[in-house]
Amino acid sequence: MGYVVAETFPHRVVRHIGMPVVTAGSHVVGAIRLAASSFREALAAPPSAVDCIHAIWVQQVRFTGVHALTIVTAAGIITGAIVIIQSMAILPQVGAADTLGKLLALIVIREVGPLLVAFIVIGRSATAASVELGTMVVGDEIAVLRSLGIPPRAYVVFPRLAGITVATMALLIYFDVAAILGGYVVSFMFVRISPSFFLGSVAHHLRVVDLAATVAKGFLFGAIISSIACHFGLAVQPSPTEIPKAALRTVVHAILLCLVADLLITFTSLRL
Repeated sequence: MGYVVAETFPHRVVRHIGMPVVTAGSHVVGAIRLAASSFREALAAPPSAVDCIHAIWVQQVRFTGVHALTIVTAAGIITGAIVIIQSMAILPQVGAADTLGKLLALIVIREVGPLLVAFIVIGRSATAASVELGTMVVGDEIAVLRSLGIPPRAYVVFPRLAGITVATMALLIYFDVAAILGGYVVSFMFVRISPSFFLGSVAHHLRVVDLAATVAKGFLFGAIISSIACHFGLAVQPSPTEIPKAALRTVVHAILLCLVADLLITFTSLRL
């Protein structure tokens, strides 16, 4: 007779926590490999394919960046206004003007802005990219490209990786400008701060390290989002029911990885 060993509570905790971590790690490795291979194949693509790759890249930048300007601008203005309103509600009226720009720089430009832009890109572009690639897999379009000798990573994956990454960095700049504008409008309405004073206060409390960290977040978030979206889109099983599951996995993993990356960059920038 065999003996059944009862699973202890620590073992159950390790199993329930460890397995998802291992699975998520495998997806991260797969996304990194996909991005690296797509970059290599794009560099090795013949000159006749450059125009095609560029056209897909332009379409992706237009969808991710240009088409999202309205929502990003509105989110930036509202976020900047909310931060200023809450600051003036908490801080005493005397001397509050000296700290408004600092709070806007600390809260919005350094932390909130990159994450909000990342979430917007995930909700719009990452899901769309994963669904589109998943549809191509289910419809055997990827297999047809391979049968014709066309590298799918160069034609399908690389333009989306580059397009989403570039558009995310541009959207982050738009968001910061809109947040500063929204914060200034609110502060002017309540405190009558001059534009030069407000902008000078924001610029005074922004270090070069902070600007570099913001740009790094935009680039890294864009690379993470696009890589994860393409990875799960191409990994779908040949069934239409797998496509929405791929979109859901893309959202969950992209949000989690962006939060982890934001934590690491913020911790590193504070130590510099």
